[in-house]
Amino acid sequence: MRKEVLSLQADPRSPEYGQYGFLQDLVRRVAYEMLSRHDRKKRHLAAADQLADSFAEDEVAEVIASHLLAAFETVPDADDAEELKERATAALVRAGERASSLAAAAEAQRYFEQAEGLAADDRPRADLAARAGEMAFLANKLDEARALLDRAHSAYEKFDDPVTAARVASRLADIDFIDGHPPRAVKRLEPALAALEAAGASPDIAAVAAQLGRFLYFSGKSASAEPHLERALSLAESLDQPETIAEAMNTKGGVLFSHRHRTREAVILLEGALAISLEHDLNSAALRAYNNLGAFLWVLGQFRAALENGDRALELARRVGDRRWESTFLAGPAGFLMMLGRWDDALARGSEAEGATEFVRSLLLHLAPIHLHRGDLDGVRRLLSESESSAHSENASWVAVYALTEAMLYRAEGRGDETLAAVDRALGVRETASGSQAMIRFDALEIAADFVGEEKLRELIAVVDEFHPGEQGAFLRAQKARFRARLPEHETEAELAAAEQLFEEAEMPFYAAVTRLERAENLLADGRADEAGPLVAAARETFEELRARPWVERAEALALGAKVPA
Repeated sequence: MRKEVLSLQADPRSPEYGQYGFLQDLVRRVAYEMLSRHDRKKRHLAAADQLADSFAEDEVAEVIASHLLAAFETVPDADDAEELKERATAALVRAGERASSLAAAAEAQRYFEQAEGLAADDRPRADLAARAGEMAFLANKLDEARALLDRAHSAYEKFDDPVTAARVASRLADIDFIDGHPPRAVKRLEPALAALEAAGASPDIAAVAAQLGRFLYFSGKSASAEPHLERALSLAESLDQPETIAEAMNTKGGVLFSHRHRTREAVILLEGALAISLEHDLNSAALRAYNNLGAFLWVLGQFRAALENGDRALELARRVGDRRWESTFLAGPAGFLMMLGRWDDALARGSEAEGATEFVRSLLLHLAPIHLHRGDLDGVRRLLSESESSAHSENASWVAVYALTEAMLYRAEGRGDETLAAVDRALGVRETASGSQAMIRFDALEIAADFVGEEKLRELIAVVDEFHPGEQGAFLRAQKARFRARLPEHETEAELAAAEQLFEEAEMPFYAAVTRLERAENLLADGRADEAGPLVAAARETFEELRARPWVERAEALALGAKVPA
């Protein structure tokens, strides 16, 4: 009987293409340990030479590197040890480059770190630590990325190389931001920019100025951000730096959208940044542009367009192996799906996201209304527990979303004073909560209205009207109309009918059903049971489809008490 002993990795897309392996690990270990150290070394070298002669070296770089490394480690005190170490280091670098080209960032990180450990001099070690840190960043291993990049940054400062140190500082600032600390990112980049100016490094000045403008914007300092963004754009245009142009246009769009009320101009800038990024295969810039365009669509209540945008971004993130953005584009669109009434899809998508970063965990808080409206308060508590650090973040959006999620829970528990205090915390940061400005206002009305009097309700509606008419999407206008219906100066049925129609226009079935139920309650109070009955029935059907049990029970109780068909 023939026994299969070896396997061959024949997939050219695999980082381990061309590598033989034992099918049984025990057989491999026994066969290997029967060889002397010198025989092992000899065979590893023979294998490396054979592979180099038989294949294009880049295609089997990982395998050659593993054999050379094993040959060196088998007899590390041999006369040719240094030569072997140099060959192994070079092969590991090629292996890392190949893994990177195959979107295998975690494998590339491992190879670059191995090469760093073998490198003879401090400068190559710093360069390899920086490359490993970049790969760890793409693999969404942010703690490892920070440690590697910190090591490289310290080395470049010791070498008195401000240009390369500033490039590494720029990536470390990205990690500061992802961890919820935009001001820390600003503090890191300001001295880096000054060092670049002293060195006269114009291309890097443009790139770091764009980054500094971005993090000033997210620190609530848009006026300080704008000169840096304009400088970056002017320099990048003259130097033909499409990536810096795209990044600066992206942030400038955010400033115009959030603080200058120039919505159309802002969207044009975002779409332009995305077009430039895609044209030049600038994957990181493209993914950021997709993210911010999705945030704009979210603010405007264009949830279906935002979902389609997120799906395109997810496809790109997966194709280029960027695990951090992949996680973001799994978590972010879950909120769009929630609004569109695709609750099971939203929960499924959220469960796929790796909640490794504060950014992703804050996005998953948008799933809280699903748990709430299905009567699963423990689900809301779990989300809050997993995202607790968001409450203390320096990112205003995360602080606001966390506070509103707390308020939803307090409201469900009947804790009125705590509900209003949490809503006030969210409203207190609304001016700097980029990307969440509209949802803060929407949720504040939703959560607080049952606990406030008429004057406070008018104040909450006035907060919505801080947005110019062109900034108020259908969903926000619907929410205003729905709660204006509670004020004596407005005609209740007309406002609720308008709200229902606007929620339908915004493709928000849950909120349309809630509004129908409220219309039915108002009609019943006016003695118009015949008109109320179809509204109760339609609302109940939607609640049943969404498995919103407390709302099904409310509809049933209304139908039973008023003796209307439902």
